[in-house]
Amino acid sequence: MEQILRLESKLNVGLKKIAKEFPKAVKNCRVLGAVGVLELEVGKASGYHYPGNKILKKKFLEKGVLLRPLGNVIYLTPPYNIENSSLEKIFSAIRETLSEISFGN
Repeated sequence: MEQILRLESKLNVGLKKIAKEFPKAVKNCRVLGAVGVLELEVGKASGYHYPGNKILKKKFLEKGVLLRPLGNVIYLTPPYNIENSSLEKIFSAIRETLSEISFGN
């Protein structure tokens, strides 16, 4: 249980930082336990069938990170025992990807 609480806290801090850095890109961020979510602001194209999720997935894989974009929502479900450095790598990959994709931030 301690690991989940630690992970929840780290996800909360990391995702909120990203949301503040990219206010035009991130519509919402939320965390429950070991699951973190970034909902991207993509206008009318939002929803499960958002075509940009394939681009997001490809960019994350190029950065060595396996994330699960479903539509305009990026899900983070790291293992409970993830190292802080690995979690930071995930946050960096998200930042880099949002920077590469034009959101007008």
